[in-house]
Amino acid sequence: MQRFAINAQNVVSSMAEKKPQVVVFLLDCCREYWLPKTRRSGDQSVVGLHEMKAPSGTIIAFACAAGETTSDRSSGSENGIFTKYLLKHIITPGVDIDYILRRVATDVAKETSNKQELFRVSSIRAENVCIVPADTRQTLTSEISSTVSSWTYENGDKYKGECKNEQKHGRGTYYYATGEKYTGDWIDDKKTGQGVFTWPSGDRYEGQFKDGNFNGKGTFYYANGNIFAGDWVDDKKAGEGVFTWSNGARYEGQFKDGIFNGTGTYYYANRNKYAGDWVNDKRTGQGVFTLANGERYEGQFKDNNFNGKGTYYYANGNQYTGDWVDDKKSGKGVFTWANGNQYKGQFKDDNKHGKGKLYYANGDVQKG
Repeated sequence: MQRFAINAQNVVSSMAEKKPQVVVFLLDCCREYWLPKTRRSGDQSVVGLHEMKAPSGTIIAFACAAGETTSDRSSGSENGIFTKYLLKHIITPGVDIDYILRRVATDVAKETSNKQELFRVSSIRAENVCIVPADTRQTLTSEISSTVSSWTYENGDKYKGECKNEQKHGRGTYYYATGEKYTGDWIDDKKTGQGVFTWPSGDRYEGQFKDGNFNGKGTFYYANGNIFAGDWVDDKKAGEGVFTWSNGARYEGQFKDGIFNGTGTYYYANRNKYAGDWVNDKRTGQGVFTLANGERYEGQFKDNNFNGKGTYYYANGNQYTGDWVDDKKSGKGVFTWANGNQYKGQFKDDNKHGKGKLYYANGDVQKG
């Protein structure tokens, strides 16, 4: 070991390339009594193992935190502290490996007065990854049975997972009698942490929960092909997010109370585009609407329409700047043609109406 070392990350990656269902990678390391002979005085380099990344379907655990060392000696045992408790818990039948490692971490921290902290990282999505399969002829210890349970409720709902003080706590799956299902983290009987909620309709939410609701970052997959990815507050889209429709349309921007509120950009399926302010799902405020043919409106909006002051740039070079009412030129404005002619005056329902002057490119002026 003084001359040779193995890149643990490469080992894990090689195992993952074989595409097994699950990879469990455990390292009893890194003990400080290996190091005095290899470190020079004044060497400030990081000791211990570097933090590792877990490829898909992999769980990795070190005897101590990344970049740290430990004496890892346990009185009365021929093994180190980590191995001592790993051997104790890993033989428990029918218990998920992630739960086992948490139990090991708890016991190690207790014996070392919280001086030794395990490193653990996981990308396992599968449920109930057990090193020792459950044996129906055996009964788990009272300690385990009090934390891993299967409950059936009077209304037909079912829960299978970890619990604490007779409450859902840890990882678990809740099956609703109506067909919905939640798999993920629980704290004090409430969905809190990371999880997945599915509906019989095919809708699915994947993301963060707090106090039983969607809270934090999450993605909602609608059965009709629409997708929202972004921020949630109490089951409502709130904050930054991206909503994509199955027809190719897309909105990127701010949400409040589940709808467009704030600033955002809407990319329409017909290649039109609006970038600007939104109030209650409607274009309201300042914005820019660009059509697929190159025409563009810059100005004020209300209830999705051009309302207020704004400028419309036509694809043929014409331009109008002035007042708008419900997408029509109404009020005072200036219309300039590409040939240099210009009208300054009043408009109504998109037409020149009322007092105004027409200035021709040749210098002539017509009053009306």
